[in-house]
Amino acid sequence: MDEPSFTVLVVDDEPDLRRFMVGVLQSNGFGPIEAVNEAQGLALFKANRDRIDLVILDMVMPGMSGLDLAAELERQRPGVKVLYISANGASIAMECIVRQSADGVLFKPFTGSGLVERVVQLLEKSGADRARLSRLSGGESA
Repeated sequence: MDEPSFTVLVVDDEPDLRRFMVGVLQSNGFGPIEAVNEAQGLALFKANRDRIDLVILDMVMPGMSGLDLAAELERQRPGVKVLYISANGASIAMECIVRQSADGVLFKPFTGSGLVERVVQLLEKSGADRARLSRLSGGESA
């Protein structure tokens, strides 16, 4: 594949999980941009806002919650698609629903194929170009 079909910003303070997600996304035809915390995620989003198709955020990070970071990204680019990653079940999902800010939530633990499947679903929901979606390798894990 010459160039990635979609660019995904991955913001997670857990190094092993972040590297896993980046590896899975790369091996499935995505172009991930990796951020180690919310401040770096915000800076990378500002620098690449026109080419980022989706943002994956950890719900709980030391400096700013994923919901608060998503709200800031939404101010930067209205309509940005976000996939939240969480170890907490019902309470986080309810907060997302109440705020009506969640395009999707993926609960830990998850597989590489589960991550890719959810990312593709969100891109389809956002009206992403089907030709670009068909170039993806189909959800194999790293």
